Amino acid sequence: MNKGKNTILLTVVILLVTILGYFSISYAMVHDVFFQKNYKIDETGQLICAKTNEIITEENFDPSKVYRVNEYGQTYGSSLFAVSFETEPDLILAKGIDGTLGYVYATDLYGEEPKNPEEALAMQKANAGKDRVIPLYASDGKTIIAEFIMYAIDIDEINLITAEEKH
Repeated sequence: MNKGKNTILLTVVILLVTILGYFSISYAMVHDVFFQKNYKIDETGQLICAKTNEIITEENFDPSKVYRVNEYGQTYGSSLFAVSFETEPDLILAKGIDGTLGYVYATDLYGEEPKNPEEALAMQKANAGKDRVIPLYASDGKTIIAEFIMYAIDIDEINLITAEEKH
């Protein structure tokens, strides 16, 4: 007789815990508790603060609300939410040659910055037809997990139009 009551009590407890867990998880998902988003991108592609609907610019951008920070103090994540090159994470989300997801250093990705348009064209001509392979890192920025390829562009397909030529 005691065994029957214990079985019924255990069944009721399991049922109550299951129901409570279901409603807790449902509430958390509906109210975005697990993946609270601080920023969103509107239909025009503008970055917007999710709480205030304020347009985010370079001046009011807070990387700590967008990117994670690794043990070395480097930000990492998708550059989707960056509003300029300066607001991109140190380690940018990328897909390796073999399909592995990881991060590339922004400095590796962009290389040396040209000082003027002429230098930019000279750099492009010097690198024309040369694919670049750079390391793909884990989020720690130290562990190389694969390779990322930057395919060369055909410089002959670039049409540079100056302001004078446009008018």
